Amino acid sequence: MIAMSPGATRTEFFDVTGADAAVGRFKSPAQVVALTLRKLDRDDVPPSVVSGRANAFSAWAAGVMPRRLTLAVSGRVLK
Repeated sequence: MIAMSPGATRTEFFDVTGADAAVGRFKSPAQVVALTLRKLDRDDVPPSVVSGRANAFSAWAAGVMPRRLTLAVSGRVLK
């Protein structure tokens, strides 16, 4: 089992919600699937994968920053 955190993926989600905020570059569904399959094909399958440097940095920062600061930054990004 693996938990994928692909970040912004080119799907109808952004069209439906009207949101245009994304950290990092958009990935295609095919790119997300290809990355997932590459990780699953390894002998030492990681429990989770965050794709893209910007997404990985954001995930790391959210883990080390105080929760209030994380919420404030997230709120600004999503406005």
